[in-house]
Amino acid sequence: MFARLMAFPAAAVLLAVWPASAAHAADKLYCDQYAKAAINQVRTALSNRKCADGVQGDRWSAEYHAHYDWCLENNYGTSGNERDARTAYIKACTAQQ
Repeated sequence: MFARLMAFPAAAVLLAVWPASAAHAADKLYCDQYAKAAINQVRTALSNRKCADGVQGDRWSAEYHAHYDWCLENNYGTSGNERDARTAYIKACTAQQ
């Protein structure tokens, strides 16, 4: 009986902490939205002559599934950092005079 009583609080603590972990991979719906936004950022950067030359590497892939598949393998924080890096680049290169 005592073992059962002790198992419940331990399980409750585990369930309370588990969803808050940033180590979990992003879900499919989030990654769909992430990939669509990434493609929009790529198009925006490529359409501006001040930005186009710096659009290189995986971060700037024009392929939806490159972003979607990558997102599924990473957590929300990591994918958010990638999105923010693209945003910062676009802001910086469009601000150039």
